[in-house]
Amino acid sequence: MGITKEQFEYLSNLYKNCIQDMLSQNMPFFKFRQQPIWGFMFDERIAVLGVTNKESNTVSFNIAAIDFAFRTNQPLVIEQFALHEFRHLYQFGEIESYNNGNYDGAENIDKVKRWAYEHEHYIGLKNNGNSTVNQYYDQDLEFDAFTFSYAAMRFKYNSLPEYIEMPKYYIGKYEAIAQEWDKKFSEIFK
Repeated sequence: MGITKEQFEYLSNLYKNCIQDMLSQNMPFFKFRQQPIWGFMFDERIAVLGVTNKESNTVSFNIAAIDFAFRTNQPLVIEQFALHEFRHLYQFGEIESYNNGNYDGAENIDKVKRWAYEHEHYIGLKNNGNSTVNQYYDQDLEFDAFTFSYAAMRFKYNSLPEYIEMPKYYIGKYEAIAQEWDKKFSEIFK
């Protein structure tokens, strides 16, 4: 099932300002080397909320998922995954700086080396038709993006609705670093 160009344009116009406002409110959480660009795309799989493209430094949000989140009164899902996808752009900027041989970022150099390796050997949720869920979640790139987005949401809202949750795979692992994220965000928002 798809949508027409007119439907896509209608939904894009309907949600554009809302998404822009939400992203602007969250920019203090990021330390981008260059301003990211975002737009909309369509995928009927509403679980695919966004896609990051490091080459063009863009994030594309799935208009079908955004529409579903608003229609089901779960708008914070959009914010959580926007934070996740924009964290990937941040990671890619750090990797690029490291690969250029002049890393001067705020992250631990060993972490950035892991990110660079994982980026070159990235494992998606499915790889050649084989389930790779555990390998996907074991990547520090994903752990960092998931924990960053969840911690930012907790820091910003203090209390979250039940539909905002950390992937079950990270329960226990997240709690071990939650205070570290809170400290980082407290320093940003002094």
